Amino acid sequence: MFRLDINEKLKQLLSDRGWSEYKLAKECGLSESTIANIFRRNTIPSFTTLEAICKGFDITLAQFFSEEELVELSKNK
Repeated sequence: MFRLDINEKLKQLLSDRGWSEYKLAKECGLSESTIANIFRRNTIPSFTTLEAICKGFDITLAQFFSEEELVELSKNK
């Protein structure tokens, strides 16, 4: 059975890109406190927040929840 730990996936995406929480907040247009709460309080982001985070990472929600290797979308296409 597939079970995705959303916070672990977010941490992995940050690590893969070498981003800080601050950089993520700036890229997705969310406050630093919103991002910090997700990680420090281990809260699960709302759908709207997760959507903004995916947009910041330049991925779709489908890509976020996919078990396959992450392929980033090109802004040129």
